[in-house]
Amino acid sequence: MSEFTGFQPDHFHYFLLHDDDDACRWVRAQMEGFALQLQANLQAFAPFYAACEVGVLRLADPYCWAAFGPQPPEYRKVMHQTVSPSRQRPCGFRKHRAEECK
Repeated sequence: MSEFTGFQPDHFHYFLLHDDDDACRWVRAQMEGFALQLQANLQAFAPFYAACEVGVLRLADPYCWAAFGPQPPEYRKVMHQTVSPSRQRPCGFRKHRAEECK
């Protein structure tokens, strides 16, 4: 896995083209690197953010998400932060309430 050094056009091209298994693995690995960096910063700010989880990325998916909060699966029981680069919204944060995650 190459270290995440910032979003590049290739990250978002993948969500438009969905053309390559290798690109899919690269995008997911990049999301893992981004999530780990962000989680470390979040945890330094608030110990609540003890873990992160990157969602499954299938070849046809229009987005990839990462959730931040307590250790999985406990984060699904409380409000937590989620980030998801996608073709609909290039990069955004969203808070999920516990009832949305059931």
